Amino acid sequence: MQKKIIILCFSMGILALALIYPTFNKTKIKRIVENTQKVLDMYEENKILKERLASFDSIKLELADIKKENKNLVDIIDTQTYLTKELNYPTEVETVLSREYDQWYEELIISSEFNYSPGIVMTSEGLIGKIVNGEDSENDKSVVKLITGSLNNVAASVQTNEELQGIIEGYDRDNGVLQMKILNKYQIEIEKIIGKNVTTTGKGGVYPSGITIGKVIDTKIAEFGLNKILLIEPAADFNDIYDVIVIPGEHK
Repeated sequence: MQKKIIILCFSMGILALALIYPTFNKTKIKRIVENTQKVLDMYEENKILKERLASFDSIKLELADIKKENKNLVDIIDTQTYLTKELNYPTEVETVLSREYDQWYEELIISSEFNYSPGIVMTSEGLIGKIVNGEDSENDKSVVKLITGSLNNVAASVQTNEELQGIIEGYDRDNGVLQMKILNKYQIEIEKIIGKNVTTTGKGGVYPSGITIGKVIDTKIAEFGLNKILLIEPAADFNDIYDVIVIPGEHK
């Protein structure tokens, strides 16, 4: 707008000169006025182009979000199909409704078409938590206690090595890793387990067997040196959870 005012003032100045000095070259005045008009037209066209570019950038962002959402839904369907056909687990798909910042690692709220009492919850990548009981479910909502929380232990084993079993019982927030305490006296050869998948064992009556938790990325000695700890990189991205799969019921 400011540029437009400046150009108009300039044009008015030229016209004023023509009135004050009648001998001023009329051809030059005409050319100046025409050029000024061209500049104004270019300014308007540039303004329209900028608006269109801004709109185009917005459309690109929306399209990227849609593509991401579609991919997530396709992955959810593929995982749901595998759980139902290969593992014979009943499944339902629900949506995350809310998640409080101060409870980020403890719980989240999902939609609840049925009264899941109890049930386990996962993304297409892996396990994220459990629905404890019917008291957590009301008004078509369910509270999911996350495995990154303080009160959510999971019996697990290192895949391809069922003798190496333990309990997922902690989460290192600074490094983003789950901590699995080894229960049995097993001589760990670190190089043979790094990168191996960790899955649920089905023990404990809450989590069914064969659900992916993550993969081993390192080991450490527990406090007082009594147990070894496996550091597990979660398969699920706990900062990017929108749609989830629920496997309802108890699993013994």
